[in-house]
Amino acid sequence: MRSVRTSAYHFRQASHCPLRYLYSLEEDRNQPRLPYKAETRSMLRRALSLLLPDGKEAAGHRENAINQTQQWLEQDRVTIYGGVVAWEDFRARIPLIVKKGSTVTLYQIQGKVWKKQETELGDDFIRNRKRWSYAREAAYKAWIFRKQFPGLDPDVKICFPNSRFRSTIPQLYEKVAFGKARREDVESLFVFVDASRAVEKVLQEVPDHLYLHPYIRGLSMDAQIGRISQLKGRRPDDIPFIITESCKSCSFRKKLPGSYGKGGCWEHHLDGDYRDPSSHVYDLIGQGNDRDSENGRYLQEQVPLPNEVDRFEKVYDEKRPIISIRDRRILQLLVSHGERVPVEWLKKGLRSCLESIRRPVHFIDFEAATCALPMDFGDRPYQPVLFQFSCHTIRKDGRIVHHHWLDTTLKGVHQKEFVKKLLSVPDIDQGTVFQYSPFEKQSLNRLFRTYHGQESYDKQVADGLQRVLNGSSAFGSGRFVDMSRLVRDFYYNSAMRNGLSLKEVLKSTISVSSFLKSAYNRPENLAGETVRLVRPDGAGEHPEDPYASIQQEMRRIDDGSSAMHAWLYTKTPFCGKSERESIQQVLKKYCSMDTLAMVMIFRHWKNLIDNKEQNRDITVWNKK
Repeated sequence: MRSVRTSAYHFRQASHCPLRYLYSLEEDRNQPRLPYKAETRSMLRRALSLLLPDGKEAAGHRENAINQTQQWLEQDRVTIYGGVVAWEDFRARIPLIVKKGSTVTLYQIQGKVWKKQETELGDDFIRNRKRWSYAREAAYKAWIFRKQFPGLDPDVKICFPNSRFRSTIPQLYEKVAFGKARREDVESLFVFVDASRAVEKVLQEVPDHLYLHPYIRGLSMDAQIGRISQLKGRRPDDIPFIITESCKSCSFRKKLPGSYGKGGCWEHHLDGDYRDPSSHVYDLIGQGNDRDSENGRYLQEQVPLPNEVDRFEKVYDEKRPIISIRDRRILQLLVSHGERVPVEWLKKGLRSCLESIRRPVHFIDFEAATCALPMDFGDRPYQPVLFQFSCHTIRKDGRIVHHHWLDTTLKGVHQKEFVKKLLSVPDIDQGTVFQYSPFEKQSLNRLFRTYHGQESYDKQVADGLQRVLNGSSAFGSGRFVDMSRLVRDFYYNSAMRNGLSLKEVLKSTISVSSFLKSAYNRPENLAGETVRLVRPDGAGEHPEDPYASIQQEMRRIDDGSSAMHAWLYTKTPFCGKSERESIQQVLKKYCSMDTLAMVMIFRHWKNLIDNKEQNRDITVWNKK
């Protein structure tokens, strides 16, 4: 098992929880990291290096970079890009180090745009959680630097993308990636915030800080790192288990890494005989979770049922037109207490919504990228670029057809090509359009304003977008249906938890739907590849998780963020041809799966509604 030094990432985990620290080290030892996010983040460092040319680029391999940084800092004047400093079992990669005689400046990059007027991290930083975390990470790096180079006392600057920056050239992202950008192209991209005083404050004070875990709270930075170093080599069972606010966002709460076993941290450490130790209070939908956890209620079964609503019939009898968030919370609590709830509950409003649609029915999904380095002329940091779409269509004769497009070029932004390919989908301006958020319609409106307002007005593109947006009326005053709203307002199944994302809703729906298990228990063509999406109960590792079926172990794309970073990575020189083609295929399958997921949920609803009497809610119960 390879040894893992404590990085700035691991240090952040230790700030939250000593167990989280051990789990993050284990995860690094056993799971190869996907290159997507790390490489796209390195673009900002490459852009920063343009402002200080003639520097030395440290190796990607950390141990080699440590040796290089050590040697180069023996020089009187040197600029180092991506240097790595280390002391004992701690290390940190620093985007930029500038040494001029006895003066050294460490530059830390943060991806969030800076909208403030001030150029110093002032004394109020400690009251702002985000700014405090910036200063703490910079202090960790400065601490290691001082330990390795005791004769040098560095200043610290934090570089943020400038919210006022507008690219004066097209393809800035690709030009930085391929080393073709110039200094003047990124001259005003960064805001440099002096963090030296804030870092010194973090290093010298002993804070009783609410953001720190009790294991290290109230200790100096030296003492904190000393206590963290004592954790190395220990087993989680030897560490005090303390539930804090940071547990809420910790992935290890539900799933342990590597060799630590099945289940999650809470399931492993909570003492007691519980019905379901995997159903945590933080997974309850709605409000009140913090209050319950503060009162020592960590599992859903420990949360008392409301006095007035202690069974499903009382929720049903309230006859609200929608399933409220409060209703969903009560249903979760009823399940956790072993009370009987329906397998499915469809409010009658769903029937009227589905009966108002017109065929063809198009299910669309767009993937967009946002990057601190603008991708087109005149763009600002994090301006979205649409790079992929999928459209499954249920035609008037009942046939289901699929169209998709992915930007596979290496240069430039091809928004007009995106629009033209979308407009080429048969009858895209007819019938009803389903989306799983308002994003797709908002994006089309933005594209329409772009092409309608151009000096070189493209009438064909603008008119086509207008036809897609306005189409024939199908749902209220428009033709776009937000399926996520239909789920939220009108649909519940007993396998649902707090998540209402498309992936979670599909998985829970398949688990209760004999119709879907039968209809999709065969290989499906997904973006040109045959995939077995649904398997019989108990067959395979993920019998009811189609998204798991489309993944490649070394090319995982399982959410919008990983899709974005994967696509950005394919537009860099670090991604080889075969790797690029492999990633592009997973991207196509992932986006296609999103629209197929909507089709599957829609067909399940239609199957239930068409077989039940009208003008009342539908409840499906397990047979006793």
